[in-house]
Amino acid sequence: MVNVEEEILHRVDEDPSTSTRQIAREVGVNHWTVWRTLKESLLYPYHVQRVQSLSANDFHPRRRFCEWLVRRSDQNPLFHSEILMTHECCFTRNGILNFHNTHHWAEVNPHIIHQSHFQHRFSINVWASITGSRLVGPFVLPARLTGENYLNFLRVHLPGLLEEIPLAIRKNMWFMHDGAPAHFTLIVRNFLNTTYGSKQLRLLLVGLHEIHGVSNISK
Repeated sequence: MVNVEEEILHRVDEDPSTSTRQIAREVGVNHWTVWRTLKESLLYPYHVQRVQSLSANDFHPRRRFCEWLVRRSDQNPLFHSEILMTHECCFTRNGILNFHNTHHWAEVNPHIIHQSHFQHRFSINVWASITGSRLVGPFVLPARLTGENYLNFLRVHLPGLLEEIPLAIRKNMWFMHDGAPAHFTLIVRNFLNTTYGSKQLRLLLVGLHEIHGVSNISK
């Protein structure tokens, strides 16, 4: 039995992504024997996390940004809580459903169904942000974000959303958004630089391939 347990652990060590049923077939033991061996060895089946793919040109600017962030944090330990981290996300009617982890326990088969691929579809583009432990938003943006309607959001709606944040926090706040095309249009950059250039809310613009710089844009 010791040799069987060692063989099971050896196969997991060689290929951590292998399945317990495959190990059971190859070693010639019961599937639950594999589970018990792994559990007794304090091994757990963690899920793979999907992340954005990066090109070779992406690493250097991201490292420069991290180094800059570390320096700022050394100067001010509360700096992270002063960043207004913003993002937009598009939600659709279909959504994403993982059937592998979807179950319905019952005494008889209830024939549960999940409807998808609707004839009438819709999507919603939502903006939200976090600063410290505070949530700002959400706010519904147009389905297709352009420089014009993003500029309208910055001019008309963002000031009202920021009123929920105490003035003492806003005075030292950094506004952060990514390098989406709408964020980096000329009219948006001109607005941020000319309208808020000498005020206290600062813009931290992190592009997809480079750090575009820091501008002082608060009010």
